[in-house]
Amino acid sequence: MSAGVPAGAGGISLGGTNATPGAPTVADVTASGAKQIDGSVSVLLKSGFNFTVAGGLRDPHYHDPAGRSLSPSLIFAKLGYQERFLPIGLTAFSIDFTENNDVIFAKDEARAYGIAAVQNIDQFGLELFVAGRYETLNRAFAAYRPIKAVMTGGRVRF
Repeated sequence: MSAGVPAGAGGISLGGTNATPGAPTVADVTASGAKQIDGSVSVLLKSGFNFTVAGGLRDPHYHDPAGRSLSPSLIFAKLGYQERFLPIGLTAFSIDFTENNDVIFAKDEARAYGIAAVQNIDQFGLELFVAGRYETLNRAFAAYRPIKAVMTGGRVRF
Protein backbone atom coordinates (compact mmCIF):
# COMPACT_ATOMS: atom_id res chain seq x y z
CA MET A 1 0.00 0.00 0.00
CA SER A 2 1.34 3.43 -0.86
CA ALA A 3 0.20 6.86 0.17
CA GLY A 4 -0.88 9.65 -2.08
CA VAL A 5 -2.07 7.72 -5.09
CA PRO A 6 -5.59 7.17 -6.31
CA ALA A 7 -7.12 3.89 -5.28
CA GLY A 8 -8.78 1.73 -7.88
CA ALA A 9 -11.62 -0.44 -6.66
CA GLY A 10 -9.76 -0.79 -3.38
CA GLY A 11 -11.46 -1.95 -0.26
CA ILE A 12 -13.64 -4.59 -1.87
CA SER A 13 -13.50 -7.65 0.33
CA LEU A 14 -13.72 -10.99 -1.43
CA GLY A 15 -14.61 -13.96 0.70
CA GLY A 16 -13.67 -12.21 3.92
CA THR A 17 -10.21 -11.36 2.66
CA ASN A 18 -9.25 -7.89 3.83
CA ALA A 19 -8.12 -5.63 1.02
CA THR A 20 -6.56 -2.19 1.03
CA PRO A 21 -6.55 0.33 -1.78
CA GLY A 22 -4.66 -0.58 -4.94
CA ALA A 23 -0.97 -0.19 -5.59
CA PRO A 24 0.36 3.05 -7.02
CA THR A 25 -0.28 3.77 -10.66
CA VAL A 26 2.70 6.14 -10.85
CA ALA A 27 5.91 5.31 -9.03
CA ASP A 28 8.23 7.90 -7.48
CA VAL A 29 11.35 7.07 -9.44
CA THR A 30 13.27 10.20 -8.53
CA ALA A 31 16.56 10.03 -6.68
CA SER A 32 15.36 12.82 -4.40
CA GLY A 33 15.39 10.83 -1.19
CA ALA A 34 11.61 10.77 -0.84
CA LYS A 35 10.42 9.34 2.48
CA GLN A 36 7.28 7.33 3.06
CA ILE A 37 5.64 5.69 6.04
CA ASP A 38 2.59 3.49 5.79
CA GLY A 39 1.01 0.45 7.32
CA SER A 40 -2.13 -1.49 7.91
CA VAL A 41 -3.68 -3.84 10.40
CA SER A 42 -6.58 -6.24 10.02
CA VAL A 43 -8.40 -8.17 12.72
CA LEU A 44 -10.91 -11.01 12.33
CA LEU A 45 -12.86 -11.70 15.52
CA LYS A 46 -14.43 -15.04 16.43
CA SER A 47 -17.83 -13.36 16.14
CA GLY A 48 -17.23 -12.85 12.40
CA PHE A 49 -16.71 -9.11 12.61
CA ASN A 50 -13.53 -7.86 10.99
CA PHE A 51 -11.78 -4.51 10.84
CA THR A 52 -9.05 -3.07 8.70
CA VAL A 53 -7.33 0.29 9.05
CA ALA A 54 -4.51 1.58 6.91
CA GLY A 55 -2.73 4.84 6.38
CA GLY A 56 0.30 6.45 4.95
CA LEU A 57 2.19 9.70 4.56
CA ARG A 58 4.68 10.58 1.91
CA ASP A 59 7.30 13.31 1.57
CA PRO A 60 8.06 13.06 -2.15
CA HIS A 61 10.40 16.09 -2.45
CA TYR A 62 8.68 17.26 -5.61
CA HIS A 63 5.93 19.68 -6.53
CA ASP A 64 2.64 19.52 -8.35
CA PRO A 65 2.38 20.86 -11.92
CA ALA A 66 1.55 24.31 -10.49
CA GLY A 67 4.81 24.33 -8.47
CA ARG A 68 3.23 23.81 -5.02
CA SER A 69 4.72 21.34 -2.52
CA LEU A 70 2.92 18.03 -2.12
CA SER A 71 2.40 16.05 1.04
CA PRO A 72 0.31 13.02 -0.03
CA SER A 73 -1.62 11.06 2.57
CA LEU A 74 -3.96 8.09 2.66
CA ILE A 75 -6.41 6.74 5.22
CA PHE A 76 -8.52 3.62 4.79
CA ALA A 77 -11.00 1.87 7.09
CA LYS A 78 -13.18 -1.18 6.57
CA LEU A 79 -15.77 -2.89 8.72
CA GLY A 80 -16.90 -6.35 7.74
CA TYR A 81 -18.92 -9.28 8.95
CA GLN A 82 -18.77 -12.89 7.79
CA GLU A 83 -20.81 -15.92 8.71
CA ARG A 84 -21.90 -19.23 7.24
CA PHE A 85 -25.59 -18.41 6.69
CA LEU A 86 -25.90 -21.08 4.00
CA PRO A 87 -24.40 -24.58 3.94
CA ILE A 88 -22.68 -23.82 0.60
CA GLY A 89 -20.10 -21.49 2.11
CA LEU A 90 -19.16 -18.34 3.95
CA THR A 91 -21.09 -15.11 3.29
CA ALA A 92 -19.29 -11.80 3.86
CA PHE A 93 -20.42 -8.16 3.94
CA SER A 94 -18.27 -5.04 4.22
CA ILE A 95 -18.33 -1.25 4.10
CA ASP A 96 -15.24 0.88 3.61
CA PHE A 97 -13.94 4.44 3.39
CA THR A 98 -10.79 5.79 1.74
CA GLU A 99 -9.37 9.32 1.63
CA ASN A 100 -6.34 10.46 -0.38
CA ASN A 101 -5.02 14.02 -0.12
CA ASP A 102 -2.55 15.86 -2.38
CA VAL A 103 -2.89 13.11 -4.97
CA ILE A 104 -1.63 14.97 -8.05
CA PHE A 105 -2.18 18.62 -7.10
CA ALA A 106 -1.77 20.28 -3.71
CA LYS A 107 -5.09 20.39 -1.85
CA ASP A 108 -6.58 17.49 -3.86
CA GLU A 109 -9.02 15.46 -1.80
CA ALA A 110 -10.24 12.13 -3.15
CA ARG A 111 -12.74 10.06 -1.20
CA ALA A 112 -14.26 6.65 -1.83
CA TYR A 113 -17.06 4.82 -0.07
CA GLY A 114 -17.82 1.17 -0.72
CA ILE A 115 -20.18 -1.64 0.17
CA ALA A 116 -19.76 -5.28 -0.83
CA ALA A 117 -21.32 -8.72 -0.40
CA VAL A 118 -19.62 -12.03 -1.20
CA GLN A 119 -20.97 -15.56 -1.28
CA ASN A 120 -18.50 -18.43 -1.28
CA ILE A 121 -19.48 -21.71 -2.89
CA ASP A 122 -16.96 -24.06 -1.33
CA GLN A 123 -17.71 -27.12 -3.48
CA PHE A 124 -16.53 -25.28 -6.61
CA GLY A 125 -13.90 -22.97 -5.06
CA LEU A 126 -16.09 -20.09 -6.24
CA GLU A 127 -16.68 -16.61 -4.84
CA LEU A 128 -19.53 -14.50 -6.22
CA PHE A 129 -19.62 -10.81 -5.35
CA VAL A 130 -21.59 -7.63 -5.81
CA ALA A 131 -20.15 -4.27 -4.80
CA GLY A 132 -20.99 -0.61 -4.99
CA ARG A 133 -18.59 2.37 -5.00
CA TYR A 134 -19.04 6.12 -4.72
CA GLU A 135 -15.88 8.13 -5.43
CA THR A 136 -15.25 11.88 -5.42
CA LEU A 137 -12.39 14.22 -6.27
CA ASN A 138 -12.33 17.78 -4.97
CA ARG A 139 -9.80 20.00 -6.68
CA ALA A 140 -9.40 23.74 -6.08
CA PHE A 141 -9.49 24.74 -9.75
CA ALA A 142 -11.86 22.15 -11.29
CA ALA A 143 -15.21 20.50 -10.65
CA TYR A 144 -15.72 16.78 -11.19
CA ARG A 145 -18.83 14.67 -10.98
CA PRO A 146 -18.76 11.76 -8.54
CA ILE A 147 -18.19 8.27 -9.87
CA LYS A 148 -20.90 5.77 -8.99
CA ALA A 149 -20.23 2.14 -9.85
CA VAL A 150 -21.81 -1.25 -9.29
CA MET A 151 -19.68 -4.32 -9.91
CA THR A 152 -20.51 -7.99 -9.97
CA GLY A 153 -18.29 -10.92 -10.64
CA GLY A 154 -16.76 -14.11 -9.48
CA ARG A 155 -13.47 -15.76 -8.76
CA VAL A 156 -12.57 -19.41 -9.02
CA ARG A 157 -9.75 -20.79 -6.92
CA PHE A 158 -8.05 -23.95 -8.09
